[in-house]
Amino acid sequence: MTDLQARLVDGYEPDFDIDYEVGHQGELLVLDLISALREGRVEVKADEMAGETQRIYVEHECYRGGQWQPSGIAVTKADVWATVVSRGFVVAVPTDIMRRVHARAIADGRRGDCRRGSHPTRGALIPFTEFLFRILRETSVAA
Repeated sequence: MTDLQARLVDGYEPDFDIDYEVGHQGELLVLDLISALREGRVEVKADEMAGETQRIYVEHECYRGGQWQPSGIAVTKADVWATVVSRGFVVAVPTDIMRRVHARAIADGRRGDCRRGSHPTRGALIPFTEFLFRILRETSVAA
């Protein structure tokens, strides 16, 4: 039985020390993210269509100079990849995890493109719930 399962069983007596430590670890994660933002180690993308399409788009190629070139997740040097899904809602994960989620989505045929703007792009188009489950799976494996 995991610590979380033990804390959720009937008869659970709240243990401030355990709950405090779990919450404190979350606080440290957020502080690390803030630090990464300040240091320029976060790539932030705003997916304006996510609310309407219920899918997340993760770019990996851009058409420039008459040819397709690696871009987005394929070339970023950022430590963290953040996607603004809607006002007040951001998904931020380590870039290596986002690359694995992206690669799996492409392998599963979740391809899409964006023709808006002056430079068309190609990428993975992932249903939102699938996107979150893939991230959870990857972060559980990485832990």
